[in-house]
Amino acid sequence: MKIKSLLFFSFLCWFGFSQNDIASINIIGFNSSATYGPGSGVSVHINADGIFQMDNPEGLGTDDPDNNKFILQLSDSSGDFTVPTVLSEIYDFYVPLMNGVIPIDTPPGNYKLRVVASLGFTPGGNYEEIISNTTDNFIISSTAFDNFTEITSGLPSEQISNNFFHCHGGDDGYSSENNLSTPYAGSLNRSAGALTTDSNVNPSTLKDFRFNANSGSNYSAYMYDISNGGVFSQPLTVNSLGFGITSVTVSDEVNNTGLPIGTYNVEIREENSAGISSIYSVIFLWHSNNTNLGNTTSEQICLNDIVIFSIDNTSVGIARNYPSSYYSFDFGDGTPVEYYTHAELMYSGEVNHIYEQVSCEINQGNSSVSNYVIEKELFNKFRTNDSENCDDFSVNGLGAIKEVNVSEGPEASFNLTEEQCETSPITATNTSTLGQWGLNGTCLDDAYFDWYVKEPGSDTFLLINSVPDFADWLVGDDLVIPEQFVVPGCYDIYLVAYNQDLCTIQSQTPVQTVEVQSSEIIANFEFLDNQGSVIADPVEICIGDTVTFNNLTNTLNLECQNTEFLWSISPASASAFQFVNDSNQNSINPDVTFFEPGTYQVTLEANNSCDQGSITKEITVLDVPSVDFTPSFLNICEDINGNADCYTLDFSDSSISPTYTFNSSQDPAYSWSISGGQIGVDYTFENNTTENSKYPVIRFCSYGVYEIFVTVDGISCPGSDNSSFTFTYEQTPIITNTDIVQEICSGDQTDEVIYLSDMSATEYTYSTSADSAIQGYNGLDFSTGIPVMTLTNTSPFPATLTITVTPFVFYSDDFNCLGQSVDFRFVVNPEPVVADQAIEVCSDEA
Repeated sequence: MKIKSLLFFSFLCWFGFSQNDIASINIIGFNSSATYGPGSGVSVHINADGIFQMDNPEGLGTDDPDNNKFILQLSDSSGDFTVPTVLSEIYDFYVPLMNGVIPIDTPPGNYKLRVVASLGFTPGGNYEEIISNTTDNFIISSTAFDNFTEITSGLPSEQISNNFFHCHGGDDGYSSENNLSTPYAGSLNRSAGALTTDSNVNPSTLKDFRFNANSGSNYSAYMYDISNGGVFSQPLTVNSLGFGITSVTVSDEVNNTGLPIGTYNVEIREENSAGISSIYSVIFLWHSNNTNLGNTTSEQICLNDIVIFSIDNTSVGIARNYPSSYYSFDFGDGTPVEYYTHAELMYSGEVNHIYEQVSCEINQGNSSVSNYVIEKELFNKFRTNDSENCDDFSVNGLGAIKEVNVSEGPEASFNLTEEQCETSPITATNTSTLGQWGLNGTCLDDAYFDWYVKEPGSDTFLLINSVPDFADWLVGDDLVIPEQFVVPGCYDIYLVAYNQDLCTIQSQTPVQTVEVQSSEIIANFEFLDNQGSVIADPVEICIGDTVTFNNLTNTLNLECQNTEFLWSISPASASAFQFVNDSNQNSINPDVTFFEPGTYQVTLEANNSCDQGSITKEITVLDVPSVDFTPSFLNICEDINGNADCYTLDFSDSSISPTYTFNSSQDPAYSWSISGGQIGVDYTFENNTTENSKYPVIRFCSYGVYEIFVTVDGISCPGSDNSSFTFTYEQTPIITNTDIVQEICSGDQTDEVIYLSDMSATEYTYSTSADSAIQGYNGLDFSTGIPVMTLTNTSPFPATLTITVTPFVFYSDDFNCLGQSVDFRFVVNPEPVVADQAIEVCSDEA
């Protein structure tokens, strides 16, 4: 079983028709105008283009499932191929001609022929059945053809040699029942440009085909030039040689210049006296045995590289070989021999091989040889003497030999510490695997090593080996960069290794990076507002603002610094601030939103494996101002006399002062407004205060209910707040009665008293006090006035009834204005008492 490594990528031309990889079969010649009978011979000339499978050279000529076979099929009498009749089979990967004999039991009718290949290469990349086009309908009559013509070569058997041969069945008869389906004769070792008329073509009978003519039959012959597509036929002359022997000679009868390299089918037609035809064809081969072999790649290659052996597939190369040729390739390394059909090499133009062992390790019988020897051989079906079997393929020609020296290059590698401090040298340890290369049978492993370094801040790699000043950096095969040359940053290093001879392909390692860490960390940062501007000292922001901690640590300006950062904020509170925008306490430049006012200490800690540093800065979070009145109201009562000098509220008085909250370095803006009166009429701002004062002094001269508003607007931080204070300033009533004392005698009536006030809405409350001797007032209601009363005094002394009346005005459920109380006094004198007296009356008797 062969293993192929063809690269199918080219499209080539061979003698005027394209050589494709996709298999196809086209019938290019068949005499459908003749009338055939059972026993008649039929000949089909075909163009079998593309690649047909041959996976087992040893199975060629047999029905091997790994190899292609061509089948000539006859349809039924209606031209249908559902159940075809097989006329002949050829076990080969190429054929230009198929002969067959119509079975004796074939019924008359209209028939067709076609050719089927079992394993042709398809566009899907598989080998599948390929079916040709069909012939035109032709007639098979009921009259049998029973005198089949035998055809032989004009070349005597004793003259068969490497140069000229013939192959046919039976006793040198092409047309016996045991014959080959494709008999042929000619030569397969012609040079480029050779013609059939060249002087070295000997014997001349090579081109003759002979047969015994049947009396009463007519004969004609035609030649198909298969190598040029076979799309035309050339009549040939049928000559009588005497003694009943007739010959047909292959020749160029157009201009007698001789035939060039190619394949020529000779078709001989016999028509008997009954008008029944029998046709049989033979092949005349005029080809070379070219086995050129070249290297597209170098003859000195590296292990595991693809070696491409080029095949000249033009007319000066293998294109002049017979398409029914195959080639063997022994690559000399003990791998199985590979086989390729002519079509495969014509399509690809090259053969690939990968060597997996260096050639200097192979002792090929000569200790001085360090090369693999590649041998290519050509195989054809032919014979060099009369005893050989033409069914077998034999080596044709001397073949070709090529030598390849296969060496193994080193595999570059090195070990490196990926991170270190700037105070240490950089050491790269060479761990390369050495290759093998050799001449005269000796394997060597000497290699060159080139170290390339790109230092921090540089855009290019420097070949250390090329700088004399850095010669001491190369310690053996290793690289050591002294610590005085080491600075923080990225050192990119790679190693190139290659043999000192032969396979000098360079093996380059991936770039490895040493991250040299700074040994001095200087932590620093600044605060940025939401516009990205630096917040100048003192650092103040407003509550709810987001501030960026912009990291200015020195290692951020260096490459390959694995510096870790930790931000802390004090005082810490879960509700006071939050890291936002996908940042956190370990971010390089975190964003923080503050939700509570106050002064915070922000600390940045920066550290790497070589050093650490920290810094603390202060930030003040300003609140939006707020205001509140506690208490939020004041009720004042004054009578008309007290109102004469109005009433003044001084909001700096702690009892009514608003409470302001803000921690800004700037006071907010204040705005006072009053509803319930008119400025300048009902109230005025006093003591040089205004509606924009923090603590105004306001003088109220009109009674009423005043809603006093104060609004604060932030200056440093936008935002406002307001609060209100209710000032109720109402009049106190005055009782205006002037006759408030009555004096009566016991048992007399008092005068009615009607309460008089300076306010019409005045109501009154009262209380009574009286000497115990007074009677006559109990149970009376004095809330609206003092009715007429009959008062008695049971004592012998004057007694007094006092009714204390207090005026008030009701303004609301929880606010009344009480006036000054007035005592109404009633003095009740007792009834006079006359004591009993004895009166002595003197009479005048005289």
